[in-house]
Amino acid sequence: AYQKFDPASPEDSRFVDEDYNRVWETEILDGPDRSIEVRRAKEMRPIIDSVDVLLDIHSMGTFSTPLILCHGLEKERRFAREVDYPEVVVCGSGHVKGRRMIEYAPFNDPGTSMTALLVECGQHWAKTAATVALDTSLHFLRAAEVVEEGFFDAHVTVKQPPPQRMLEVTD
Repeated sequence: AYQKFDPASPEDSRFVDEDYNRVWETEILDGPDRSIEVRRAKEMRPIIDSVDVLLDIHSMGTFSTPLILCHGLEKERRFAREVDYPEVVVCGSGHVKGRRMIEYAPFNDPGTSMTALLVECGQHWAKTAATVALDTSLHFLRAAEVVEEGFFDAHVTVKQPPPQRMLEVTD
């Protein structure tokens, strides 16, 4: 997809065969390789299956406030509050077809501690989206207790974000 990027038609390079972030259903991952994205997901699956927490980093095609997406389970809401950045957290599936990586079975099971969040950092190609991605990663790593506070303080741009707002998708 990266190799076929054309600035005149940027949306055409979103994927090769199908959206990688809509193939995270067990039936698809256990089935035949129907696309390059499914093959890549199958290659990544052992790594994804081994994590305690996961941050899936995205940008958006339109200008929008940065936000965290989660399916809405309590473990996701709790971890999003611990990450504490960006300000907006949207809870709910919202997708008609295909599962996002954050909705992959182990993450979407309230009986496991495995937790995944997705961050939408802002508009594609906007410099601010890169800053949001880095800051969200640092807040995520701090919440996961894998970086020391001194490292966090030395590299983060937004140390004290505004209070989070948790939004619920109902329709």
